[in-house]
Amino acid sequence: VKKLGIIGGTSWSSTALYYEHINRLVAQRLGGLHSAALAIESLDLAPFAAMQQAGDWDGVANVVVDAAKRLKASGAQALLLASNTAHKVDARRRRRPAFRSCTSPIRPPTASSPTGAAAWHCSAPASP
Repeated sequence: VKKLGIIGGTSWSSTALYYEHINRLVAQRLGGLHSAALAIESLDLAPFAAMQQAGDWDGVANVVVDAAKRLKASGAQALLLASNTAHKVDARRRRRPAFRSCTSPIRPPTASSPTGAAAWHCSAPASP
């Protein structure tokens, strides 16, 4: 994956953690001044949370799909949902763009894993 798209903002603080952990991992693996090629679509949490609380999961799915389409248009080849709640709508993304969907292994940092990151799992691209 040359460019990773991140749907974040659900909450912005988790998005910042994903950004930090991903870049730390890239710097560890590649050394020097390397960092990750990322595109971030940061959602406004307030209307997103209102849809969740109202049980409007189709509306939530539409917001996620629209964000994914914008990330794909920016050149992202894989997608990361930086939110546990947003993953609930992953199965509803029938109109999702054809690219890989990744789940994060990020865990709290430990002595043996200062970034808390392990191997990523990415699915095969979806059919358009």
